[in-house]
Amino acid sequence: MMAGVGDNAGVVRIGDGLAVAFKIESHNHPSAVEPYQGAATGVGGILRDIFTMGARPIAVLDALRFGDPKDPRTRHLVDGVVRAWRLRQLRRRPTVGGELVFDRAIRATRCQRHGHPACSRSGC
Repeated sequence: MMAGVGDNAGVVRIGDGLAVAFKIESHNHPSAVEPYQGAATGVGGILRDIFTMGARPIAVLDALRFGDPKDPRTRHLVDGVVRAWRLRQLRRRPTVGGELVFDRAIRATRCQRHGHPACSRSGC
C-alpha cells in the first residue's frame, strides 16, 4: 500500500515499478437532488482524485443501484445518472465491468418537512 485512508485515492504497488490507483465514490444524495449534475460531479471527482495521486485513469467499474423501475422518480434518476456517466466515455475511459440493480426496497429519499426529494435545506 503506497497511499490509503485520508488520501484522494488508494494506491497499491503491483510490482515491476508499477502501481494501481483505486477510487470509490457514492453520490447518492447529490444524484437524488439533481441526477445529471450529481452524477457528473461524482464522475469528475473520481477522475480528479486519481489524477491528484499522479496516476492516469484507464478504466471504470460501474455499480449503479436504483429503486423500483416502475416508479417515475426512479426512471428520472436513471435517465440523469446514465447521461452523466456518458461523460466518462467522452473522456475515453471505458467501462470494464459493473452492475445495474433495481430493487423495490430502495426508495428515493424524501424530505419529511418539504416533501421534495432528498432535501438539502438546513433544518430538514
